[in-house]
Amino acid sequence: MLHAIPQLQDYLIHSAARLGDKIALVCDKKRYTYAELDAQSNALAHTLVQQGVTRGDRVVVFADNSVETVIAFWAVLKANAVVSVVNPLTKTDKLRYLLEDCRATALIADGLLSRVLAPVVADNKHLKVLIMTGAGRAFCAGADINEFKESGKDPAFQRFLNKKLIEMARAYYEFEKPVIGAINGVSAGDGSQWVLAFDLNVASEKARFGWPATYLGIL
Repeated sequence: MLHAIPQLQDYLIHSAARLGDKIALVCDKKRYTYAELDAQSNALAHTLVQQGVTRGDRVVVFADNSVETVIAFWAVLKANAVVSVVNPLTKTDKLRYLLEDCRATALIADGLLSRVLAPVVADNKHLKVLIMTGAGRAFCAGADINEFKESGKDPAFQRFLNKKLIEMARAYYEFEKPVIGAINGVSAGDGSQWVLAFDLNVASEKARFGWPATYLGIL
């Protein structure tokens, strides 16, 4: 619905109505129409509202340049919230400060940034919902299988690695607010482990799940 006083999100709504089949975005050699961006951002906006995001709330988008970041940007605006896109290179301490300082109500993040996110979300008091997705063709492809194969030769390193991976999954599992996985591609290894820790997962038709490490007998 268009507003009496034009707002930024009205541009996408108006463009989708007039030029629905026209290309609005090219990302990773894929093309997305105005209608596709409008529909997908609508779905995410409804999810944000259902999870308690209200007018004026701050929502942080923590992801690399991708179509998911664009969809999240428009979705936050459609939910009448304030969007803040944070550089994916931001470190844990600075991200914690940003979330606390703006009192972000929701965080939409790339699953590949879990190592930065896990320590932050565990003790945040303002977040109402955490939405995890993947920037690009995969949700999370997991670690390099060859590195896992080599690490098996070093039991001490393998124990350290397993401990860190479990800590990240536990942070999502024990988070007191809803954690939603938006699975948009391959989810393998660590990615599948995190998916099991989420409260709710919404998978696209392109979603695939697997545990490649089992083929090497190192799971």
